[in-house]
Amino acid sequence: MWNDGVYIFKELDRISESDLERVSMILPEYRLEKVKKFKRDLDRKNCIIAYLLLTIALKREFNIEGRIAMDYGIHGKPYLKEHQDVYFNFSHCSQGVVCAVSINDIGVDIETIDEKRMFFSSDIFSPKELEFIVNSQKEDFFRLWVLKEATVKCTGIGLVYGSNYIEFLTPKDGTFCKDEFVYHLKKIGSMYLAVCSKYPVRYQMVTRKELLNI
Repeated sequence: MWNDGVYIFKELDRISESDLERVSMILPEYRLEKVKKFKRDLDRKNCIIAYLLLTIALKREFNIEGRIAMDYGIHGKPYLKEHQDVYFNFSHCSQGVVCAVSINDIGVDIETIDEKRMFFSSDIFSPKELEFIVNSQKEDFFRLWVLKEATVKCTGIGLVYGSNYIEFLTPKDGTFCKDEFVYHLKKIGSMYLAVCSKYPVRYQMVTRKELLNI
């Protein structure tokens, strides 16, 4: 049975500017242009690392090598021009970067657990969800948030509460099914990671050495 590959890098503080300059040589021009548009060093670093993770994932899971040609479809979702039967998604935060690959639509989100980034909006959360997170620990907010973001990135339905809304109540770490999706929720250090897809997942922690020696 197929397992989606979820590739995670969490050694951001061990990647230097000289490391980034060296690996940038393998990036295609369109990715370099995207990197240059970011103002923050962290965003530029994460953009480069996301591409490197995709390169590693495609080689290991699909035996696809070389520079990757991407384009963007409806809702701005990226896809592989030359391998449109392969699906992928990126996410990154202040402490890590993740790339998920699949043979079907997939969405992934990773967030640092930081109470300064918490908010409570009835446009995003249902009344029952709001009641749950207001009376829960901050980790529960981020459990809900990454599940919602992963769903949006898989389906493109949008976050606003409405007819296509998927409600999460008291989510627990691990794997569960809801509607037609399989969800995977995992805490990694001080981050939360969620995957929305159709299949089981296999997590791969990528080391600095693996990342820089592709």
